[in-house]
Amino acid sequence: MFIEDESATKQVYARERLTVEVSTSQIERDSEDWNNVVGKLKERHGKIVDVLNEMTDFILVALYPVKGAYVNGFGSAYFVDANLEIMEHRNDANHQTK
Repeated sequence: MFIEDESATKQVYARERLTVEVSTSQIERDSEDWNNVVGKLKERHGKIVDVLNEMTDFILVALYPVKGAYVNGFGSAYFVDANLEIMEHRNDANHQTK
């Protein structure tokens, strides 16, 4: 879930947010993908990544979007697809009141 900072919104219950259901797979150590990701992490975070890379219990997990939901306020909720593109507006059938 990615969600708008609580301190930056007027209504905490209407914060902009994206929730994504994903499938996962572990990236094999020393594979091309592993080396690419670790290289990018090192560019951003420096030498500490070398320490992490040497730890045998340090793993990388790839996330693949399946589907999700995007909300940007009351009455403004949408389904999103695996490409994180808006598919359709969520209708009132999903919202019930007492």
